[in-house]
Amino acid sequence: ELGATHRLLNYGVGGYGLDQAVLLLERSLPHHLARAPLVVIGILIDDDLDRCALPLRDFPKPVYEWRADGLVLQPPPATSAREFVQTVPCGIESYLLRGFLGASGLLGSEFVRARVLAAAEREDLPRVARALLERAHALCERAEVEHFFVLFHGRSAVKTRGPYTWREELACAAFTELGAPFVSSKRWLWE
Repeated sequence: ELGATHRLLNYGVGGYGLDQAVLLLERSLPHHLARAPLVVIGILIDDDLDRCALPLRDFPKPVYEWRADGLVLQPPPATSAREFVQTVPCGIESYLLRGFLGASGLLGSEFVRARVLAAAEREDLPRVARALLERAHALCERAEVEHFFVLFHGRSAVKTRGPYTWREELACAAFTELGAPFVSSKRWLWE
């Protein structure tokens, strides 16, 4: 029944990390301000903060780093996936084999998760994640649009009774300190 007066624009993209979600928010929000949007920012707490450290998803992407002067967006290390493979060392001996196994589904989520977590060993990642949460909230506040964050939980995060590692603890603390509205799927999943 809300369809008569409301529209849903879903900018959700599978595999995006918080970094790419914030970049997309920066670029898309101004186009919808006249319609007084309600902005919902979903975060998969298991992986989305870690993905901020990945310089390559399906294509090379920019990466945020934390420096003395704050958050800095670094350009992609290559202009194509092929160039990335040729110029950025990553310790994989056979890209063809890995590509085949990944495309065939023979490499399960454990391989993907291990790849994401390996990139997440960057020491500045918690500061980058916190700054991106602040940026997303500030964008919506400056635009004076109603907004909130939703923390989604995958299998690993749901199995943890308390906060899921530093990721969930950081996000909840940031939202509380910022006064940013948020909801968590974990309580509902447990119930």
